[in-house]
Amino acid sequence: TGISNSSSHYAAVFDLPPSNPGATLVAGDSIKVRVTFTPTAASVLTDTVIITHSSGTQSPLKVPVTGTGASPLRFTNPRTGAVLTSLAFTDVLSGTARMDSVTIKNDGSAAVTVSAINFGHASFTTPLATPFTISGKDSQKVMLQFLNTSATRDRATMSVVHNSALTGTSPLTLPLTGRSYGHLRFALVEMRLQQRRV
Repeated sequence: TGISNSSSHYAAVFDLPPSNPGATLVAGDSIKVRVTFTPTAASVLTDTVIITHSSGTQSPLKVPVTGTGASPLRFTNPRTGAVLTSLAFTDVLSGTARMDSVTIKNDGSAAVTVSAINFGHASFTTPLATPFTISGKDSQKVMLQFLNTSATRDRATMSVVHNSALTGTSPLTLPLTGRSYGHLRFALVEMRLQQRRV
């Protein structure tokens, strides 16, 4: 009796009790097979666990296995812990800074170092200096600032460059939007109120 698989992403072994070190089964008995999944890429990874035996029928027994590698890092809301897929800043008067924040959570067991945080638009910045390291199962809060001197709506992508061993996961990205409005907005409201009072 033997067990094998071809991919380095999986490791399959018999979970043998001390009383049965040779993986010998009698009629009606069973034995556990332990399969460990260790992805190296953020993608769907497949393999086949092959179990050979001496019964003479259906040997080898082939069991397909499938797993998906996912980034150890994710954005979450610092207040609720919910996963973030985008962030919209509250509207702000042009020339005035609006602050918000996100949390970068490391769900993996290995530490990950963030070497850069980029935005691609001058209206979005962070005071947090890089590089910094997030330990396994830990997190890092990141303060963000939106500031534009013109009345406009800006869009950008926050890109977090990191050194996770899982290929295809860096940079971690988050779409951002921010809108600044001009002083004329208040002037028009005041004029309408004055007209109603007459």
